[in-house]
Amino acid sequence: MKSHFVPPYYQRDLYLKLQTLKQGDKSVEAYYQELLIGLARCGVHEDDADASARFFGGLNYDIQNILDYKEWHNFSQLYHLAIKAEREVQGLKQHQTFRSNNGKNFQQRSEPETLTPAFSSRVSNLSNVQPHS
Repeated sequence: MKSHFVPPYYQRDLYLKLQTLKQGDKSVEAYYQELLIGLARCGVHEDDADASARFFGGLNYDIQNILDYKEWHNFSQLYHLAIKAEREVQGLKQHQTFRSNNGKNFQQRSEPETLTPAFSSRVSNLSNVQPHS
C-alpha cells in the first residue's frame, strides 16, 4: 500500500531533510523533537554515539562552543546539557542587550537648537541664583 500511494521521491526528501537538519531559530527542545521525528519517519535506528553526533552537529554554534567543554556519556545527557547551554546563551544575550541599552552613546545634533528670547532670559536668571549659605 505504501509503495502504491507514496511517491518515490518522498522517502528521498525525508532523508535529505534529516541530513540537513539544523537548529536554526528553533529551541533545543524543538530541534530535538524534530530530529527524533525525522529519524522515526526515515526508519533510521542509530546507536547513542551516532545520534549524539548528529544532534550535536545540528546545534547552533554558540551552544556547540559551550558543550565542547562539557562531558557527556549518552544522548540524553547531551540533550539536557544543550538545554542548559541554551539558557546560558540566552542569559548572555540578554545581559549584552541590557549593557548596550544602558551604555548608549547619544549623538550630538548637527544643528544647535535656537532658544526663544523668553526661555533664554529665564535660563540666564537661573544661572545668577546663588546657593544659600
